[in-house]
Amino acid sequence: MSVNDNTKAVDVLFKEYNNLWNEKLLHKQSIRKFQNYITYLLSMGSIALAFKGVSMTDIFKESGGNSLQLVNNVAGAIYILFIPFTPVVCIIITFIINDMFQIYVMGTQIGYIERRINALLGSNPLLSWEHRICPVVFGGAGDRRDRKYINLIRLSNSLVYFPLVVFVSVLTSYYASQFLWWSISPTIALLYVFVIVIFIGVIANNFRIMAKYTKSGSDLSTTIGNLSG
Repeated sequence: MSVNDNTKAVDVLFKEYNNLWNEKLLHKQSIRKFQNYITYLLSMGSIALAFKGVSMTDIFKESGGNSLQLVNNVAGAIYILFIPFTPVVCIIITFIINDMFQIYVMGTQIGYIERRINALLGSNPLLSWEHRICPVVFGGAGDRRDRKYINLIRLSNSLVYFPLVVFVSVLTSYYASQFLWWSISPTIALLYVFVIVIFIGVIANNFRIMAKYTKSGSDLSTTIGNLSG
């Protein structure tokens, strides 16, 4: 390959490299927008209160002799909020898993592009983040001395975030099913529990597949490398 062809090839690879990085950043920004998801959940609470005929003004103002009725209405609104809580959380987690999968696939492809650019540039490697640093820092691969490092992000998610989400989801689903059982019908309550179990099962299976695919040196990583040439 001539010097001119070499330069053209590097330019093309850098364009693809930058395009993939920009798209990867979009998916990262999507994952980080948790405050928007919290806003959605708060909006669901307002809708539940309105469904029971209670406004936020009613909660904070003096209620006089209607205090017991107000408490009952607010409690009913909370139970109504519990009904869609777990399905909405499962949908949000599904979006996050989709973004994580996109990020991993694009990051893997970026790593192979880094290798190709480095090969074209000769003996002085220019790029190393995706194909050298990330597998060691985030993917569990060993360094040159075969030392492995704990991924603190994954550890925090495993010990704090995921257990908390599961606990809150199970708790709200329990109270929601109790509310449906006594207020509407046992059949609806059982159907609700069945749907929740299906949702949680799908999420758990998707996490299992993600864990398999995102390991350092996984079959998916090898396939992407073969397809990228």
